[in-house]
Amino acid sequence: MSSDLRNVASANGVGPARSVGWWSRAPRWRLIPPLDTYPGVVSFAETTRGRIAVVVAFGLLLAPVQGKLTIATIAAAAASAYAPKYRRWAVTAATLIFLMHDPSWYPSLTALAAAKEGIADRIDAPTLQRALLALFLLLALAAIHVVRSYRRAPFNRPIVCLLLLYGASLLIAASHAFRAVSQVVIWGWVGTLGAYFWFLCYALLDVSKDRAPASMQLGVFHPFWGSSTTPIGKGWVYLRKVEALNAHELAITQLKGLKLLAWSLVLRAAYYAFDYASRQTLTIPTVDEAVVAQIAGAPFSWYVCWGSLACSFLRDVLLAAIGGHTIVACARLAGFRLLRHTYRPLESRTIAEFWNRYLFYFKELLVEFFFYPTFIRCFRRHQRLRLFFATFMAACVGNIIWHFMRDVSAVLELGLAQAVIGFQTFAFYAAALAVGISMSQLRPRRGIADAGWLRGKVLPVARVLLFFCILEVFDDENRTYSLPQHFALLLHLFGVTL
Repeated sequence: MSSDLRNVASANGVGPARSVGWWSRAPRWRLIPPLDTYPGVVSFAETTRGRIAVVVAFGLLLAPVQGKLTIATIAAAAASAYAPKYRRWAVTAATLIFLMHDPSWYPSLTALAAAKEGIADRIDAPTLQRALLALFLLLALAAIHVVRSYRRAPFNRPIVCLLLLYGASLLIAASHAFRAVSQVVIWGWVGTLGAYFWFLCYALLDVSKDRAPASMQLGVFHPFWGSSTTPIGKGWVYLRKVEALNAHELAITQLKGLKLLAWSLVLRAAYYAFDYASRQTLTIPTVDEAVVAQIAGAPFSWYVCWGSLACSFLRDVLLAAIGGHTIVACARLAGFRLLRHTYRPLESRTIAEFWNRYLFYFKELLVEFFFYPTFIRCFRRHQRLRLFFATFMAACVGNIIWHFMRDVSAVLELGLAQAVIGFQTFAFYAAALAVGISMSQLRPRRGIADAGWLRGKVLPVARVLLFFCILEVFDDENRTYSLPQHFALLLHLFGVTL
């Protein structure tokens, strides 16, 4: 499940430059020139003037996206790239400065909890968020030290302990056992712990492999190049494996990052054009609008609903690529040869391959913390059941846990019971996805060399895209509509009306 993209590292943007001229390896025109394959350009990028040119070009491309943080991001990346002996210190310092200056990259629950308690005018939400972040970082350092020093139970299962801690914190917050300021602080802690949960998991996983000071682990707790609650770049052990070790590797890595950033801007323009054409020109409804119309008894035509699913699917793919490319590009400028977060998912011939290509670091998170532990411990004598169960634990159970933690504000707004019940639609989505991935892995792969263009490429790709388009019916995390209401839309796609 985790090996497919690792086998295409060169194509994914980390391979070495070739020594042949650009005219001999680029027979077709490309929108973004492959600068990293031009020996002259690579040599220039190794010089002082070349480095300045790369940084300036990167800043010009990043400014429309990053805004006021552009200069700070470029400066931090340059410090990491051009001072390799102090790279970990530079990344750590930059990350902590970024976080303390503006910790609001994740939705804080303090303001929402204060409004619910009626004390919004008595709470300074940003200051409280910084204080809770500082508390979390101190506790993270303590956890890293404890796990590093004591390998006996229960410290040999740190991820399980973290999940129990988060669950206990959430239950206390949802119980409303406290009031006023205390309740706001507890909800703020739940939000902070959830936002940095998987970063700490990677740090604890790397403890036995990385003997650097524990404080350096904080440098990749939402690193300055960006991330979601999914760590893009994982932990320091992985980053050390992919860092550029000399001027030549750094030049190639930065040129690849420059290309990727330029491509993200092209995709951003394509997204806006596609979104305008589908919504304004063709007036294709969203999936939510299609569900509402279905519930109201005035459904859109079946072909309009199919168009809604296709457009929603393409929007999701474009948004994932745009955000992931920008983050990975900044990491490459800093000297880390990260794989792309999204890499040509529309070329996938199996469901498992699409899952590998669509959100790479999210898939890696589920593999590290759910697939491997399950695969190692369960059903060792039954290989097919072992693979199925481990995949289900990752793509279904892990997927549900991650999304529930990300959208934990629903518990504050609706209550724990209603938030869990309302999550039934996404739970079905995750289960269907897990079954699809498992069947894709267990199904024997037949040779496609002699299958022809239609049977070997077009039909497999079409089947994969059809599966994920249909799955869009249930990709609803809003807890607004029930699972039967989404099933009504699914049946309507095939002309069945209940």
